[in-house]
Amino acid sequence: MNYLLKYSFPITLLFFIACNEPDCPAVETAYNQQWDQIKTSDRIFPLKGLWLHRTNQPAKFSKYASDYTGFEMDVNIDTLRMVLEVYHPPETPQNIKVQDFLQLKEATGKYFWFDCKNLSRANVSKALMILQELDSIYHIKDRLVFESSNPAALKVITAAGYYCFYYLPISPQTNLCKD
Repeated sequence: MNYLLKYSFPITLLFFIACNEPDCPAVETAYNQQWDQIKTSDRIFPLKGLWLHRTNQPAKFSKYASDYTGFEMDVNIDTLRMVLEVYHPPETPQNIKVQDFLQLKEATGKYFWFDCKNLSRANVSKALMILQELDSIYHIKDRLVFESSNPAALKVITAAGYYCFYYLPISPQTNLCKD
């Protein structure tokens, strides 16, 4: 099924809700996008298959590994231990690391979406070092999306050749058409 047709209603709804304007130009832009490919930098990330949201436990990953192509998880940069710890604040960290997923046999060929909750200009160089180390062991660079709401820090990750998505924080005061 064409992704544009499949996602046109939710996309339209999202833009209308965000804009609060029936003739928002963002809606027209959404219809003109190719939603089966999302461009980051000069490379295109292939959106393949179904993705499972908030896969923050290795047991959940293992249970659904055969059913999904990609897995989103919430990560936090631990600059002291130089790891990406998996948890969603305000939850308490449980010492679960990204490696706990990537080392599993079921992770071979799977795609990952790291929703980074604490990326900043102060820790971006260490985050990049961690990503490069993970890639050297698990070869995930072309199967990984790194997401953050910090565009300045994401530029550093993108410049290193990683796929990055910017999370646009939307509040009731946000007007996407004007802002």
